[in-house]
Amino acid sequence: MDYVDDVEAVVNYLKKDPYLFGHSLGGIVVQKYAERRNPAKLFLVDSGTCKALTQRLDFQTIIKGMAEKGVYVEKGELVSMTSDIEKIRSFLFSEDLVEEWVLRDYIQKHGWESKQAAMESGHTPVDPDKIKCPVYIIGKESGFSTGMPTNQWLAEYYHAREVKLSEPMGHCFMKEKNWEVYARIIERWLLEKPN
Repeated sequence: MDYVDDVEAVVNYLKKDPYLFGHSLGGIVVQKYAERRNPAKLFLVDSGTCKALTQRLDFQTIIKGMAEKGVYVEKGELVSMTSDIEKIRSFLFSEDLVEEWVLRDYIQKHGWESKQAAMESGHTPVDPDKIKCPVYIIGKESGFSTGMPTNQWLAEYYHAREVKLSEPMGHCFMKEKNWEVYARIIERWLLEKPN
């Protein structure tokens, strides 16, 4: 995974173990990095799941649910993603917590590489025994594309130090009106002294 090499290059430049955050596909990237070399703390923010957890999912149900929300997959490849604002809202955000201009901005900036990378992220193996740093998880109670408790599964897989699961919460909750609620939780975790 090239992104992991990019993270490692930045960490080498910094010359100290950072606190690493990963959202969505970035969550897989930092999990793979932590498998290689543990950061001081690892924060998984509505993260993608590794292969061991993805194998628990019923892909036919997921693909059908994604199609209902305007995301079309064939043979494991993302074919297209809607630009329908209401479908994007229901897929990635909490219904009443996001402004329309945020949705339009999201549609404009979300590139093909991001979409395809998201499709590939669940196929990445990660060895939980190699991750020794404190792990913190924040996200939805049910996975944004799966409807399954993938954040809870991650918490169990990595023996997370602390977990905050919420509803209503969109996958892109940092763009929602109540983002400060989650920012305060993350701030508290950042300030917590590592053991």
